[in-house]
Amino acid sequence: MQDISGPPPCDDLGVEPTDLEARRRAKELLSRPAPATYGANDMEFPATPQQWERLKRLTYLLDAAPGLDRPGLSEPDAAGIRYMRSAESSPELDKLHELVYDMGLVSQWFTASTPDPPADDVLFGLDLFDTCVELTRIFRGDRFVEGLLVSRVNEGVVQRLCRRAYSIVNTTDGWPKSLAPTSGGRLPMGMVFRSLSGEIEGRTTGGRRECPADGCPGWLVSVLWETGQLLHICSEGWHHDPETGELRVVGGGEISARFVSPPPLGEPPRPRSEWPTRAELSKRKAWSAVAR
Repeated sequence: MQDISGPPPCDDLGVEPTDLEARRRAKELLSRPAPATYGANDMEFPATPQQWERLKRLTYLLDAAPGLDRPGLSEPDAAGIRYMRSAESSPELDKLHELVYDMGLVSQWFTASTPDPPADDVLFGLDLFDTCVELTRIFRGDRFVEGLLVSRVNEGVVQRLCRRAYSIVNTTDGWPKSLAPTSGGRLPMGMVFRSLSGEIEGRTTGGRRECPADGCPGWLVSVLWETGQLLHICSEGWHHDPETGELRVVGGGEISARFVSPPPLGEPPRPRSEWPTRAELSKRKAWSAVAR
């Protein structure tokens, strides 16, 4: 496997290859078949299921957070002097910044000169290479145009690009590649589901159908929570971990996983005093079944 993690190679005259040549090389390497892993820096993308889950979760946290301040002048101090203020950041953005580099989604090999972000209808049609190009342009471009990253986060572009990469790598027609439905097109009954905080447990009932929301590529699955609530939640707001076999809410409400609605993001959990007992839950098929 060719190592391109270092600085771009130079030709005999010491001149770096053109952007076009860099794009050609990267696209050629990116098209090489890679089993369960992939990457932009070494073209195998050694991202783990846990990293993909973190990526998706962080994008929804950024969606829900207040907008970040761009660079600008500070308020005048006691002497009436204003100072140049750097762009604001947040713990979530700092973690995402580090993660996209660790996962290989941002690389010096992915260059682009497009001044404006792609429109949504274009963004959702990008292939993996061009999604990486756009992410690289934003994250690396922020070094030269401070505030570019914050602007694109406030617009939701960064989050949608990250979820686009997630979708390309981890799903087929919106459904997780790692989660095979039954021969009848249903979801195995009794699979463990974790809430957004991880504190509430649920079980799949087997129900599975395409999400009816306009333009949503996700799938609704039926989950009976230990709260006693039966909800149909969209795969755009949850993640399947192939290593543990569990499904976890990563965006939206605590147990609703809705991601397109304004607060309160779907139905909240019932008060604990209203939850059924474990003995009562065990009488329900979803809680007595063993997922296969």
